Amino acid sequence: MASLRPRFNVAPTQSHPVVMLGQERNVLGLAQWGFPGNQQTPLVINARAETIASRPMFKSALTNHRCVVVADGFIEWRKTPTGRQPLWFRRGEGMPLYLAGLFTPAGATTIESPARFVVVTTAPNQLVAAVHDRMPAVLSPEDALRWLASPKLDLLAPAPETWLQGTEVSTRINSAAQARNRDDLQGARPRPRPGQNPGWVPPAHTAQAPPRSRRKHQTRPNRLLLHRNRQQSQAGVAPQLRRGPLYRRIESSPPWWQRQHCC
Repeated sequence: MASLRPRFNVAPTQSHPVVMLGQERNVLGLAQWGFPGNQQTPLVINARAETIASRPMFKSALTNHRCVVVADGFIEWRKTPTGRQPLWFRRGEGMPLYLAGLFTPAGATTIESPARFVVVTTAPNQLVAAVHDRMPAVLSPEDALRWLASPKLDLLAPAPETWLQGTEVSTRINSAAQARNRDDLQGARPRPRPGQNPGWVPPAHTAQAPPRSRRKHQTRPNRLLLHRNRQQSQAGVAPQLRRGPLYRRIESSPPWWQRQHCC
């Protein structure tokens, strides 16, 4: 676990460190986000606190395999006139969030199957209710230890509004490809410009292509100037312009009154 680094995002099916309930002590380990589901829902990433005690998928994990998912925040989406805007909910004082979760140990289904986890969700508090009808079950450090020690469902309650603050972030947070490719927050979350919302991340800067070099004879000469130059050349005066394929074509062709016309 010493090789862990901050990540720009964690998407379902990706591995994330969680604190798991062990036989003698709690263990910090990696687990993939999501339980295998059914044909209609191939992957289950959340478990409703109201039904985890009755659903067969979560009943055994609630009794024997509880965990705490540690993160710096969670994302919900708000509808705006210009599109969907992601909001990052986090602790104002910079503390991590302790999210209640359930897990299945490695090798539970097959020998090669990894450990998996889901996040327990509750009804939202007033802050999150403005953008979504569910939110993760956020625990205090003391309640996180109680959750690991015993399946107390009364701990799974909406977090107080004073615990969280919402900040607008870039829509790049929804890119699973960036979640895999950008493992450092410094490169994935650039600093805002002065006067911007400190939490808002401007879109990635796209370097402009260098200007195309001007080709030779790109500017076509004027026909009237060419005609005048031809007259001056016939009169022995140095022409003002002698360049370009158009000039050479007109220069080499005889005047129209000298051309032979058939029929």
